[in-house]
Amino acid sequence: MVDDAQGRVLAQGRAGARGAGRGGLLAVVCPGLQPAPLHLSSGAVAAGDVVTLSAPAAACRLDLGPGATYRLTFTNPAGDWPVGTVRPERDGRFSVAVTVPAGVVTGGAMIQVGGAPSYCPPNASCVGYAIVLRVR
Repeated sequence: MVDDAQGRVLAQGRAGARGAGRGGLLAVVCPGLQPAPLHLSSGAVAAGDVVTLSAPAAACRLDLGPGATYRLTFTNPAGDWPVGTVRPERDGRFSVAVTVPAGVVTGGAMIQVGGAPSYCPPNASCVGYAIVLRVR
């Protein structure tokens, strides 16, 4: 768990090491999709506000293909709202504007990022991470 008042990452997966790269360097490869921690332009929002959700390049080699897509969902005690999709770069970085849905209630909330089905084998646990924020 994290401190939602700080708007830090709620959960994220683990990166694993696999093999050695050229010159004896260890090549770190992510099992499934394991992006870098999320960032939000504001940790306190109201309905209708637009915030920027972003993530830097992952610490491990994601090597995402051109069809990779993340699904964004805004979750609040009042409900869940799909708020868009974003196509990350091959290294996992992205930046996208998200509009806070009408109908949210005051209190805790999160923006969840769901992974691309084409990179998630059936019955596997793929990317599923979120950032918390507060609705004022």
